[in-house]
Amino acid sequence: MTGPLANGRTERAMVGRTAWTRTGRVVARVLAVLLVLGAVAWVDGRLPTEETQLRPFVTEGAASEVVEGRAFRAVVTQVVGGRTLAGTGAAHASDGVWLDITVRTEAISRPATISWAAIRGRDGAIYPATQRIIQPLVSGSIEPGIPLLGHVYVEVPAADLVGSSLQLSTEAFDRRLDSVLQIDLGLDAAAARRFTGTADVALTRTRVG
Repeated sequence: MTGPLANGRTERAMVGRTAWTRTGRVVARVLAVLLVLGAVAWVDGRLPTEETQLRPFVTEGAASEVVEGRAFRAVVTQVVGGRTLAGTGAAHASDGVWLDITVRTEAISRPATISWAAIRGRDGAIYPATQRIIQPLVSGSIEPGIPLLGHVYVEVPAADLVGSSLQLSTEAFDRRLDSVLQIDLGLDAAAARRFTGTADVALTRTRVG
């Protein structure tokens, strides 16, 4: 069939095909963009974050075990606790528990200073060594071949005693990409009850040996 009617049908068919072609191209472009965005998100989700890249090198161990890091080694020999820190002239009471952690430390190849000591709770909460008193172990120098027996005093909420660990490092503030010792103190519910029921923790001097 020829004539105006046939020509009109042909033009409408061509217009329809053109519209579908344009729509298909738009859909294809949208799908391509979505695929690219999805791929970028997938890759980004698998890349290490800055926090992960710069986290410290943690060496873990248990009480009574020698734990060795980059600059020094340490072993926790005793943990006691009580409600009040005594022997400083004025007693320091606590709403939680004072921990007295006895630690033997020794530098590995050159003199080192332990500038960071803290308790890490089982849930990740950090409790730094107290600044109410002078703590020679947390500021003095340790030497290779000369073990130093010292004490770390930390005030910790009673609820965070169980499963807590002692952290030690030569870096007081920025411990990224540095060595951190993390020593499990082996405290269970019975120890927590015992410490909360003890009146005083007496200060003990740091000594060589």
